[in-house]
Amino acid sequence: MAEHDLSKIYQTFHGREAARNDLRRQFQMCFKDGSTRYVSISGKSGVGKSRLVQSMEWEKLAQEQEQQQRQEQQVPSDDSNNSDSRCYFVCGKFELSQLTQPFSGMTAALTSLCEQWGSTLEGQKEIADFRRRESRDVYALCTFLPGLYSIFGIVRTLTASSRGRTGSTSTDNLMHLTSDRESFGADTDHSVGTAELAKHSFQRLRTVIYKLIRAVVGSQQQDDPSVSCKKSIVMLLDDIHWADQSSLNLIKFLVQEDLGGPVLFVATFRSEDVNHKNGTQHPVACHMNELRKCSATAERLHTIPVPGFSISELNTIISSFMKKSKQETLPLVKVVHQKTAGNPLTVQRFLYLLEHRGYLSYSSMTCSWEWKDANEIRKAMSIESHEVVEVIASSMRFLGRGTVDVLKIASCLGSQVPLNVLQQYFATEQLTEESKAFALNQVEAILEQQVEKGVFCRPAGSNFFYSWAHDGLQRAAFSLIEDYRREELHFRLGKLLLAMSEHEESEARVEFLVYLATDQLNRATDFLLHEEGEQMKLQLIQLNLQAAKLSISKSAFYRAVDFLETGIALLDKETMWWSQTYHLCLQLHNYLAEMEYTLGNHEKATEVITEILGNAQCQGDEYRARAVLLEVAINGKDRNLVRGVEICLAILKSYSVELPLKPSKLRIATERYRLKKLLPNGRLENLIHMPVMTEPEVVDLAIFLSKLTNLCGLIGDEYVPLGKLAALKTFHLACTYGINSYIALSIAQYAISYRHSGKFDKAFSTASIAAEMLNRFSPQPGDVRAKVLMIIHSALMSLKKPLQDSLEPFLESYRIGIRTGDVDAALTAAMGYGYNYILVGYPLAALADDIKGYALESRQFGLSASLQAQFVIILQTVLNLQGKSDCTTYLKGDAMDQEKFLQNAVEGKGQSMTCRDICIFRLMLACIFRSPKVQIEMLDNLATFPSFNPALARMHLWQVFAGIAAFQLYHRTKENKYSSIGSKSVDYFKEATSHGSLNAYPLLLVLVASKSPSKESFDEAIKVCSRSGLVNFQAVMNESAALYFIEQKDEEMASYYLKKAVGLYQDWGAVGKAKDLVGHWGELIDERQKIGVVPRRMLQQQPSSSRHRNHTTSATSSIKKVEFDAQELSGSFKGQQPLSTTERTNTISLSDSSVFSRKILEEDELLLDHEQFTSHWDSGETHEITEVIGPVS
Repeated sequence: MAEHDLSKIYQTFHGREAARNDLRRQFQMCFKDGSTRYVSISGKSGVGKSRLVQSMEWEKLAQEQEQQQRQEQQVPSDDSNNSDSRCYFVCGKFELSQLTQPFSGMTAALTSLCEQWGSTLEGQKEIADFRRRESRDVYALCTFLPGLYSIFGIVRTLTASSRGRTGSTSTDNLMHLTSDRESFGADTDHSVGTAELAKHSFQRLRTVIYKLIRAVVGSQQQDDPSVSCKKSIVMLLDDIHWADQSSLNLIKFLVQEDLGGPVLFVATFRSEDVNHKNGTQHPVACHMNELRKCSATAERLHTIPVPGFSISELNTIISSFMKKSKQETLPLVKVVHQKTAGNPLTVQRFLYLLEHRGYLSYSSMTCSWEWKDANEIRKAMSIESHEVVEVIASSMRFLGRGTVDVLKIASCLGSQVPLNVLQQYFATEQLTEESKAFALNQVEAILEQQVEKGVFCRPAGSNFFYSWAHDGLQRAAFSLIEDYRREELHFRLGKLLLAMSEHEESEARVEFLVYLATDQLNRATDFLLHEEGEQMKLQLIQLNLQAAKLSISKSAFYRAVDFLETGIALLDKETMWWSQTYHLCLQLHNYLAEMEYTLGNHEKATEVITEILGNAQCQGDEYRARAVLLEVAINGKDRNLVRGVEICLAILKSYSVELPLKPSKLRIATERYRLKKLLPNGRLENLIHMPVMTEPEVVDLAIFLSKLTNLCGLIGDEYVPLGKLAALKTFHLACTYGINSYIALSIAQYAISYRHSGKFDKAFSTASIAAEMLNRFSPQPGDVRAKVLMIIHSALMSLKKPLQDSLEPFLESYRIGIRTGDVDAALTAAMGYGYNYILVGYPLAALADDIKGYALESRQFGLSASLQAQFVIILQTVLNLQGKSDCTTYLKGDAMDQEKFLQNAVEGKGQSMTCRDICIFRLMLACIFRSPKVQIEMLDNLATFPSFNPALARMHLWQVFAGIAAFQLYHRTKENKYSSIGSKSVDYFKEATSHGSLNAYPLLLVLVASKSPSKESFDEAIKVCSRSGLVNFQAVMNESAALYFIEQKDEEMASYYLKKAVGLYQDWGAVGKAKDLVGHWGELIDERQKIGVVPRRMLQQQPSSSRHRNHTTSATSSIKKVEFDAQELSGSFKGQQPLSTTERTNTISLSDSSVFSRKILEEDELLLDHEQFTSHWDSGETHEITEVIGPVS
């Protein structure tokens, strides 16, 4: 009966009211805000951390919270939606013995989440929608969570090679476990690109899990009363002090994200395990500190400490269980508390120990509990309170021998005990079939008996596994094994698991057995070497390599490093590089170098590469190491692109492709001539219809040639000829072997070489070929589709098309990069989006919100410091313009402090690029806020950087504000050097305009007006900027015109242009600048006067015969010649006029959760009424006024 069964002492949850209320408040805040929150529960082993979370009635809490929200919003509730809230409570447990199994706790929790999601008809429909919407990601997700195949209705087909075969060893066939569709991990059998693919794979894994959780909660707005069923998730991550680093990174990513609804992560950990030990910090402590330091997540964190029971609480529990008064049980409780410190698990096992030793018993005569004198118990029981394991182990020693033996072996297997493994182990010890059958039955009976005693529990729906009720019980059972026997038991279990994996057909079971076998054998290396010899050691090394590959295929790179380092440690240091283990040693080191690079440990990766290059027996054995060295060179803190070119050339040499560093024009012409003969019909665009490249070695060669082409394009200058030659070689391969996305990358870079030489038409048409070729390929993990799309629209398409047209392609590149794991390309595209956005003058407020999101993602994904810097530079620039910083031309505020940022965040050559971009934006601010001192400083700084940059928006921003600043300084100082700088900027835009650039022409007019200020030149620049929608440059030109008229002492005209400038700066969102203008020129901006009054002289200057311009002018109409100084601009422009700014709404989708709309006003919307102003402008008049505001007073 329950009253005399000590295992039932905690059948009813007691106490912990303060902790329960705290946890309840966290859930209520999470549910109310629809936000993500992270609660950590700390306490000693066995104190009841997990039980606390499991005791909460989460579904009931969710329903109460929803009902409360409806009452607050005064939404009438009815029977149909009164209690529709659904809270998914899921649990995943990490454990020491499963450290080798990547994401063990996360996979359990996510699988349970999907099982609950699909348990209702509504959930099944949502799963079907999710599968249809994210079909490619669903297949990849199933490789990470094999339990989802049945939930998502996907038939899993294993190839013959993935099943155990007679006569084969497990290490021969483990790595044939590849998905029929695709997986997250890198292709571990591919010779090149493992490191790059691995880097992308974990990023993609995080994104897909993010999408899954959003789909479960429905991405709903929790304050929307029309949503009848509010969904929430509570995810218990138990014992995260045993979590692998990959799991901690995944948790950190999810906590930082908006998951579309209320998601509460609850993590438990032992305080004694996470505290500092030997001067080092536990990974969980680092994990928590990183989250606290991040402003976006600090407020989402909360910690709840759980101590042991007090004497009063423990007395309530024991007196209630024993049905005695508190006064009677108090002496016993004091002894128990002294020996156990109120730890619930230790209390229970200590009472068992008292019962076994006869100090505590249940009397059938009196039907009550009886015990000996408390002082006698205190003296007899010498166990101290901190010896939790000893208390439990002491109680276990009184069990029967067979039971103790089963508990010992079970403790070696971890918290999840596979019944068949335990049965097989004991069956192999028997000699006869009869005794084997008895052993099989006896093991299950013992486990069932211990389930009743509270030692084990059986997970719901599981017939194959038992779980330890607490890891303290497992550790206590393991402590019963004699030290000298532990390695032997691990070895025997490892061999058994290895043999069992050969006959298992379930992929999930095979992987589980492989990881478990590897872990067991790694714990028995000394015994293995002593008893089995070299052959078994070699097999264990191979097993560690295969387990590492399995980990890589699941994006568990930290775990892969552990396996690889263990394998290398088993090798003989003296002979490993020239004995029979050479190829095995080479593989281990290659994978280790790739994983260290993937994890950002560039110095360790370089050390491993140095060892490989020093011991490789031929050039072919060096290329994987050189491939990693290439990535370290170009993506490390120094971003040494020139070193990357040298490495690329060395790699290509191993493929028998030798390219000169500085090819002659004759060599390039010869390659071009040979290519023309190979191309179908002699035309590059016909490559689009070639078959897909499939041969692995040719694919590798195409990848390296494309990388070389890309590097040369980034460096520019003297490396352009080498880039051309490498691109031509790539096209040669395509003519013979077919195409892939890397061929499109080479075509895009070849187009940039045309732009270098001023052949804009060819550059544009070649870029169009690359764009069309991309349509042949769907986005795949590891491809360069996102990068090619980003290059095309940042460097090429805007040569002919408006910059506004590249905004959506940038966002598409961002989405593709996030989906395929190419986060570098994704966020580089987001950066390009920011540059274009600022240049075209769209509202700054919307940009600020999105740049904050991109900046957060760049930190989360661990991008290079120089790329992270781009977002904070743009953000701080916007904040300065908005007046949200005390500085105007210095980047210091909420987003960054440029001086501290350069000192602490960016190192190496990345610092040089960051300095350049800081100077560009500070120059822009200096021109807008009119600071000559900063203009001089920034022009001097920018003069030290190369004048060419592939990104057109960056170049335009740089050149236009360099020209504006130079001409303003020239008018102020009359120094010729500033005139020279300004003229170079004019020449830059003049050339672009002559080639038909729609973006260059308005900026050219801005510069011409800055150089030769006059009412006519300002009006023309304002008119064309207005037609192009460039609100920012309209504002700058109106302000410049106002200052020009102030110098001319014409206050009436100055006032007119100042009012327009203030209004336009406000429209742009540069409120800080608008206030600055009002503060300086308040007397000219008469607030009493109706905004927008037109000076009489301006009305009188307009011819009465002029007609109102038709603002639906075709985008293809010719640009009329503007009368400039003949020396300044000779000949007619061949460009085309931008689209007129007819009233339209541009809606740009930034992400699923961020959409903004911007209304661009028609330039004549503020014209006078006909009775006030009857004259219209002649469409051919050069000096027309494009925005007239208000009647005459």
